[in-house]
Amino acid sequence: MPAIPLPDEHLPPPTEELPTLLVNVAKRRAYLSQGLVARLGLRPGQPIDLRPPIPGSSCWYLDLRPKCQRRVDWYADTRPRIQSLKLPSGLVPAGQTLTLQLQAGEPEHPNYYPLKPYAQPA
Repeated sequence: MPAIPLPDEHLPPPTEELPTLLVNVAKRRAYLSQGLVARLGLRPGQPIDLRPPIPGSSCWYLDLRPKCQRRVDWYADTRPRIQSLKLPSGLVPAGQTLTLQLQAGEPEHPNYYPLKPYAQPA
């Protein structure tokens, strides 16, 4: 007798961590997941910045160009992060966080990686 496929809600979660970052607007920080760190080969002190979407777009960008003013902060007891973010007010509702996921494929511009808001499965 053939196996009956399970509905999506019964599938096990992926074993590899998604390449994401979590934006905490209140703290003006973005926390980098281990999947993102591994995928992009990020290292402590590396130039980095998070660019918000332009009007009419939902695409954010992780900027790794050498001219970036911020650096990847790496602490033993927490995830790597970007501190002192400057984001337009009202972009993310106060008190909420935003999870952004790295888009597949090579970026259109070197060291300028597109990120899209990650919709958690229902």
